[in-house]
Amino acid sequence: MNFLPLGLFAAGLLFCLVFTAFGCTIVVSLASVAIACNQTLSPIMVQELCQSLYDDKEEMALALEDTTIVLAALVPWSVAAAVPLAALGASSWGIAAAVYLYLQPLWSWLRTSFRKREQGA
Repeated sequence: MNFLPLGLFAAGLLFCLVFTAFGCTIVVSLASVAIACNQTLSPIMVQELCQSLYDDKEEMALALEDTTIVLAALVPWSVAAAVPLAALGASSWGIAAAVYLYLQPLWSWLRTSFRKREQGA
């Protein structure tokens, strides 16, 4: 049994507890990817659900790219993860080696948090 999506969802909830729009977008993204299982429907769902969190359309687009598009490959039953793993003949533990998929959302969250803090100060 793979607990990776559950762990990521818990991490997203932790980000959401920090009350950032990006953290909430992570939570909604993981839920929509887990349901839709692809990178086509998920961004549309997340954009519809989270558009009120962002004033700037460019910021919303970057948040969608850094969450929904990238995090889709971390859900083992998603097309973005299942097809490459099947093509390589790897198990779902291969997702753990995809360090970039963890670091990019984390870096974006930290960057937006510090940027908001600087603007508020």
